[in-house]
Amino acid sequence: MARGKYKRKRERSRMRATMIEELNLPARIVNRLRGANIFTLADLVTYSEKELATLPGVGKVALEGIVEAVQQHGAHLKDE
Repeated sequence: MARGKYKRKRERSRMRATMIEELNLPARIVNRLRGANIFTLADLVTYSEKELATLPGVGKVALEGIVEAVQQHGAHLKDE
């Protein structure tokens, strides 16, 4: 049981250390996320797809790119 606890702690630490610029998203999307005070992968995964879609300038294509980038880093967005 303790192993799982430390694994989750390391995962959270890694996500806090991963800046959104490292997700290889277009600059326009990165700027939109920064404008919403989303700076790290840990910040990003606290949002659902529906919540991100409400951000100005984040449409269907941008949202698909965000979801793909998050998944490539072994994470997922918050469930709705």
